[in-house]
Amino acid sequence: MLYLHSSRIVSLTVSFTIPDGVTIIGGSALYSCSSLTSVTIPSTVTSIQSRAFNGSNLTSVTFEGDTIANLNNDAFSTHYGKIAGSIFGYKDRF
Repeated sequence: MLYLHSSRIVSLTVSFTIPDGVTIIGGSALYSCSSLTSVTIPSTVTSIQSRAFNGSNLTSVTFEGDTIANLNNDAFSTHYGKIAGSIFGYKDRF
């Protein structure tokens, strides 16, 4: 699991790939990573919890898998207008 406030790890990173093997991106895991604009989510992730990316500046999200079983409806809430069109199959769940 990528835990709450993992943002300290990526606070100055523009692009971040969630490590393979992570299955859950916890609530507010990348909270306030204001420099983060791009994230890649591996196929091992099955759950993205509430406000996982709140406070970042995402403009690009890449899902390596086909589906995420549990995508919290506000996991990307602060980015809906920026990235909804690029998240095929997920935009209706925001």
